[in-house]
Amino acid sequence: MTQLSALERVYIGAAFLVKVFPDVTHVSDVVLDSFRLLHPDTSLRDQERFVRKFREVHKNTVWARNVPDSLIEESWNEARKRIVSRTKSKSREAAYFRSSFNTFRMRLDEWRNKSEEKQVRIVVYQPEAESM
Repeated sequence: MTQLSALERVYIGAAFLVKVFPDVTHVSDVVLDSFRLLHPDTSLRDQERFVRKFREVHKNTVWARNVPDSLIEESWNEARKRIVSRTKSKSREAAYFRSSFNTFRMRLDEWRNKSEEKQVRIVVYQPEAESM
């Protein structure tokens, strides 16, 4: 899992947040971290589905309590199913996945314990209308 791919998932996740919840202007940093926790092979369509399943988003702020953390685990379970279906369980890919999954579990536990105090402002760029 590279830092750039994780960062890309955060940017894409923030874009989906603005698309799905147009009134949102603030999101906790813990929510942004949830996108880093998704399996690296998570498709754009699945990332959008992930955001659409956020629950009880009110007003203009998204908090970690709005993120169904079971969906983060689901992204890893789906990846595991894909690996098992195309390889033998003793393959290098399966061993790498097990190692990555153990790291993911620790990071998910840390994520669940983070505080909700910090917020990051999402700024949506809207070009000014050209005057004629």
